[in-house]
Amino acid sequence: MTDRQGHHRSTEGHRGVSKGVIFAVIALIVVVALVVGWFSLRDRVSDESDAAAQTCVDGDAQLNVTADPEIASQLEAIANKYNETKPVVRDSCAHVAMIAKPSEAVRVALAAKDWDVAALGPKPALWIPSSSQTLNRVAAGVIDGDPKSIASSSVVLAVHKALADELTGRKAGWGDLPGLKGISVPLGPGSDSTLLASEAVAAAVANAGFGPLSEEAARSGPVVAALSQLVTNSTGKATDTAAALNALVGEADSVQAVAVTEHQLSSAGDKVVAYKPVGATIVADFPAATLNGEWVDETQSRIASMFVDFLRQPEQAKTLSDAGFRTGEVERSLQPAAGPVLDQLANVLAHPTLGANTTVLLDVSASMSNPLVGVVDALHRYVNGAGDSSGFGLWTYSKGLDGPKPYHVDVPLGPLNRNAANSALTAVRSTPVTTDQAYPTLIDAYRAAVAGFVAGRTNSVLLITDGPDDDSTVNGQQLLDAIAAATDPSKPVRVNVVALGAAPPQTLRSLADRTGGSVTTGPDAGAGIAKALTP
Repeated sequence: MTDRQGHHRSTEGHRGVSKGVIFAVIALIVVVALVVGWFSLRDRVSDESDAAAQTCVDGDAQLNVTADPEIASQLEAIANKYNETKPVVRDSCAHVAMIAKPSEAVRVALAAKDWDVAALGPKPALWIPSSSQTLNRVAAGVIDGDPKSIASSSVVLAVHKALADELTGRKAGWGDLPGLKGISVPLGPGSDSTLLASEAVAAAVANAGFGPLSEEAARSGPVVAALSQLVTNSTGKATDTAAALNALVGEADSVQAVAVTEHQLSSAGDKVVAYKPVGATIVADFPAATLNGEWVDETQSRIASMFVDFLRQPEQAKTLSDAGFRTGEVERSLQPAAGPVLDQLANVLAHPTLGANTTVLLDVSASMSNPLVGVVDALHRYVNGAGDSSGFGLWTYSKGLDGPKPYHVDVPLGPLNRNAANSALTAVRSTPVTTDQAYPTLIDAYRAAVAGFVAGRTNSVLLITDGPDDDSTVNGQQLLDAIAAATDPSKPVRVNVVALGAAPPQTLRSLADRTGGSVTTGPDAGAGIAKALTP
């Protein structure tokens, strides 16, 4: 009985494991295997992606960079260092190719329809000109994003020490440069310092402080006269800054001074020194600008961004600093003017005129009694602001102001005499006469202007009227014929008209067109007079 019971217990102890437990264990093993396999597969895919990237599955991608020659050699050395890092951008092996071309030549070419590869090399995706002023003159849409300055160099005057001491003694400023004897003003490609210096001159003459210089100031008589005098007084035959500096160092062509960057001056040796004119500092800031066009793809834009970041790293900044450039923050300087302003300055440099030589014909008939106050104020402002080389004459007209003549010559045309001109303007009064004789007055004034013609200036007659209400015996055609007969092609004189009332008759419009003048209408006498008297 006992044995049988024991045998029974032995049989119970050898029962099999539950099938549910077995299935659970197997399922767990399968899940673990799947998880391990998934992570292994993910890592494998990641490793394969990294390997594919490092082997540049999309091939090579070249970033063409054009830089101003002043900084190109240093940038090329930095580009070589960048290429040595074997950068990979968007599955492409990136390579930076640097070429040096004058900033102005590139600016002009970007505005042209066809890029001259033979002259300028490949069209760049990244452009590093000498200054933000150059970029400001480029058409909208050409620059992608915000350019970043990679280095800078202040513009100074390179002179011999004796002249530097003299200029220091009299605290000469930028506004004194037009009267400086022996200054060289090169205007060809590679003369970017000239435009920067001219902007500083214009800002000083216009009392613009740290700027930016306005378009109105750039077109004003004093600025136009100052820049024209600067160019007219230029010494030497150099067409670029480097050649002008060489002439100064070699004491050739009577060159005594030339505007350069501090970096350019650092290579000139110890024969010349820097003089920094009093006034706002102006700098060449070498901005790196990514270009926007069909020749620039996303990969090149990405490479350009990465390369600019590389250029601005401390190690590369030290390379530029060791070469004589400034890096990091610079002292407060003149804010770059807008493109149209800089275009105006460049136009004056290319086509200088030593101010205006103008005879003003001022209607003083009864209807002018109210507008006369604003007109006289505007003429006072012109007289006080005109360049010293300007010529000025003032005739008032109505009827019978000087015996049988309908006009009176208050100030004969000649070199500007501010005291005489201001005194005559202060004495101007309207007459009770309601009509005038503008046409015979115009004929006599035009003849006098041709006789008093001054070469190198803008010679003109300016008619200011709210009419005319001419009741003379001279009709419109006779006026046009008389002016045509008095015209001398070698002594061109413009006729400008400022009409303060209704639109002037077609006769005056025709006269202005034939002589190269202009017609300005509207109640704002100041704006019309300023426009008409701008050389």
